[in-house]
Amino acid sequence: MNTISKMRTFFESFKSLSFWKRLFSWNSVLSCAYGAWEEYVQLSESFHREKAEKAILLSEKQVWQSEKTSLADLIDAEKAISNKVEARNSKLENSLMQTDQLLREKEKALQTLEQLEAQRVKQHDHRMAQALAMQESFENEKKRLNDERIREVQFREEKQRETWRDHESAVATCIKRLCDKHAIEYVTEFTFRGKPDNAIKICDEIIVFDAKSPAGENLDNFFGYLKNQTELSVKYASHESVRKDVYMVVPSNTSEVIGKWSFDMGTHRVYIITLDALEPVILSLKQLETYDFAEQLSPEDRQAICRVIGSLLYASKRRIQVDQFFNGHLLELIAKVQRELPDSMLDDISKNEKAMKLNPSVDKRSKEISLAALNKTNGQLDGQANSFDVPGLQALELVEQYGISNG
Repeated sequence: MNTISKMRTFFESFKSLSFWKRLFSWNSVLSCAYGAWEEYVQLSESFHREKAEKAILLSEKQVWQSEKTSLADLIDAEKAISNKVEARNSKLENSLMQTDQLLREKEKALQTLEQLEAQRVKQHDHRMAQALAMQESFENEKKRLNDERIREVQFREEKQRETWRDHESAVATCIKRLCDKHAIEYVTEFTFRGKPDNAIKICDEIIVFDAKSPAGENLDNFFGYLKNQTELSVKYASHESVRKDVYMVVPSNTSEVIGKWSFDMGTHRVYIITLDALEPVILSLKQLETYDFAEQLSPEDRQAICRVIGSLLYASKRRIQVDQFFNGHLLELIAKVQRELPDSMLDDISKNEKAMKLNPSVDKRSKEISLAALNKTNGQLDGQANSFDVPGLQALELVEQYGISNG
């Protein structure tokens, strides 16, 4: 009760405050008011502290109640677990008794099985000894058969190597025999470098027969070797006295790796034949002696052939003449560009020149140049020339005029 004495004094003095006290005793009223305010502040702080303490006590009470409930639940759970453990222990004891009984039965069965296993091992050892003896006998027989097979393969390979080593002499012997048999000249002396293995002469033409055989046991590279030799055969076909058909004679047992039997080399053809095919090939060549193609032609046919060949020769020479004219004119223009243009422009021109690339059609032996395709391309070029007001015939006439005047 004493804690609010100042507030009570302030309110009593304030209720009894008259007009004169307000005029002459206002300071005492203010002093009571300040004291009452300080007392109010202290009372408020004390109230808040007690309120906070009360809230803490309530919270602690709730926690204790929650813990009490949890402990009660835990005690109930432990009792339930204890009951379950007792029931499980009882079951385990019964199971243990049954397991002990089963274990004794298994021990008896194991003793029986051990006795049976000992008998089985004894029988197995006996059978293994028999199997090892049979395996040793089988291995010896297998080794004997393998040795025989190896000896057969070695013998066959040796015979094959002997055949390949003797192939060149066999080809020469066979060709000489056929020449004697059919009255054909066998050539031994040559007027050019690069002596072929064998050659015969028919109709004043030398026909080359080169013997080719594998260098080793492996046939995988033999066909590639033959293709390389077809390129080198030009050393024979380039001579006027040599027929433009060259024959390469290979062993008969290499035919399985030959992928191609003839090669068109442009200036001549190369044929791959086996030793067995020598006689029919030579006999077919001998038939050349029985007729002269040129004499069998009529005068009109010979004149037509000469006219066509003459036209081709003129067209070829004229094309060379025109190309020479344009080549000279283009060289003069290139020199004029380098002479008259400033260096700054020449540098840019040189960079653009290096960046350019022309890809003309690639010439392939196995690909025929189609006349229809050439005519089609020529028609397209004429159409492009007409679109630029440069008629092809007029341009050609100008070229011929300048070509003749400068020729």
